[in-house]
Amino acid sequence: MRSKFILTDFNEWSKHSSSDFNRVFEEINDYESRLAGSKRDRWELAVDPNTPVDILTRLSQDEDWVIRMQIVSNPNIPAEALSHLSQDENERVRCWVAANHKTPIEALVRLSRDEDDAVRRYVETNPKWSDPANQEKIEDAKYLIELGLV
Repeated sequence: MRSKFILTDFNEWSKHSSSDFNRVFEEINDYESRLAGSKRDRWELAVDPNTPVDILTRLSQDEDWVIRMQIVSNPNIPAEALSHLSQDENERVRCWVAANHKTPIEALVRLSRDEDDAVRRYVETNPKWSDPANQEKIEDAKYLIELGLV
């Protein structure tokens, strides 16, 4: 069972026993050893919906494109990791990012101008892209990208 403690909230931590601390630190050590482990270990972390956000963020920079692609489908992937991966060197990773409903508008606009046809087609399938409520945000993002501000 995964810990429910938030590592950054010291006041909350102070209410718990040393066995709680030990359990959390064991989990951290487990994640660290799995991050440094085999491709299979990293793949398991990438697809596990209980993997913490900071581990997913680190996996978004994994040397193996398959690992980077797998974290895109993780329900806990943060928007920042999706933005980072929208500029990935591998077009398959960019396709998965383009199709993800959590991808930020700015990243979708960037991907809509991708050199790869498949990536651009996946952007068009993203529900955010065709949502009328997002059209103003999309136009704003296009303008900011043209200015080089995003």
